[in-house]
Amino acid sequence: MKILELRAENIKNLKVVEIKPEESAVVLTGKNGAGKSAVLDSIFMALTGKKLDQPIREGEARAEINVDLGKYKVRRVFTAKGERLEVTSAEGAIFKSPQTLLDGILGKLTFDPLSFSTMADKPRRDLLASLVGLDFVELDKERAELYNERTIKNREIKGGDPTAFRKDPNAPLPLESLVGKMEKPPEGTPRQEVSMAEEMAKVEALEERARMHQKFTEQRAMLVESIAINDKRIEDKQGDIRELQLRIKAIEGEIANIRNDSVDIGQQIEAMVAPEEIKPEQIIEARKGLLAIEEQNKTIRKAIEFDAALYRLEEARKAVAKLEEGMVKIDLEKQNRIAAAEFPIAGLGITDEYVTFESKPFGQLSTGQQIRISTAIAMAMNPEIRVIFIREGSLLDKEGFDGIVEMAREKDYQVWIEKVSDDKGVGIYLEAGEIAGSKSLPPEG
Repeated sequence: MKILELRAENIKNLKVVEIKPEESAVVLTGKNGAGKSAVLDSIFMALTGKKLDQPIREGEARAEINVDLGKYKVRRVFTAKGERLEVTSAEGAIFKSPQTLLDGILGKLTFDPLSFSTMADKPRRDLLASLVGLDFVELDKERAELYNERTIKNREIKGGDPTAFRKDPNAPLPLESLVGKMEKPPEGTPRQEVSMAEEMAKVEALEERARMHQKFTEQRAMLVESIAINDKRIEDKQGDIRELQLRIKAIEGEIANIRNDSVDIGQQIEAMVAPEEIKPEQIIEARKGLLAIEEQNKTIRKAIEFDAALYRLEEARKAVAKLEEGMVKIDLEKQNRIAAAEFPIAGLGITDEYVTFESKPFGQLSTGQQIRISTAIAMAMNPEIRVIFIREGSLLDKEGFDGIVEMAREKDYQVWIEKVSDDKGVGIYLEAGEIAGSKSLPPEG
């Protein structure tokens, strides 16, 4: 649907304007304040219902807009008390919910491409992505989660705030710093500590055996000394034999008993088994072995700690690599979807943050390029009411202007272009709120 006829009366600074477009491009020219913008505002207010400030011409009590779309006829009346909208079919049938009907056939980017070109980069990018059917909400969410996880892992590996350790001496070092500060264990260092308890038991056993040997030596010396004492007693008793003949038998009995006692002692001596002699230097060497074991265990513990830190570092790096792989896959998926999307203009594309044209950010394009591109997008977003506004037509050079006119003819759209000019020989010339002249555009080709 295009505008077959527009009639606006007392809208803003207009008096009465009637336009029946016969071409794809309707060029409104005139000086500033002549009423060009009011013509476009009339169409905008009639169809969208969005009332601009002071829609009624100063000094008038009533304003009216009539837009003939062929399939529908739209009439909107403004008075001091309010406004009224009527939408009828070509056959004259009246619709009960006229604005709902109009909202249903209006595009997302209503009429004016400048509303696209003046958007911020991200909303403009999101709008174009929506237009071509690219929905990256879930992919962006998934990528953001991977990015956050990667950031956390990288902080674990490399650290975040370099002053954190100075602020908190107990803060754990980043894994790379931790591994870098640790001494790498010697080649072949075992990862199982030697049992101090077992080695201590061995030393204690040696000490016990040494004590037993010492006790044996002392007991044997005592017994040998006892025999010597008994020998001396025998000598004393034999010396007394002559003097003590009367007591010989008794003394001999005592001697026999003493001898029997010595025999028993001798038998005890013979029966004793001497334990292994443990020399003091053996115990000293064993204790040195304990010290060596403790040093060895320190080295082993350091090796175990090194292995654990190195393992954590390697696992963190693997996790980062996996997260980055997931991010790359998401980026590739988005690139593939973008590559497969059908954009309104060849060379148009999007990144995560902005719209591009021939790989150049939209914001870096010339104003004329931006308007041409925005016009093509606006056409794609207004498939039913095929009407586009170019309010800043004066910014278009001849090539840009001709390109938009050609685009409108090719795609069967109606473009209303507003240009500041005092040349009455170009388009529909307005002056003081009225049409003061009209000249058709050159024919196609």
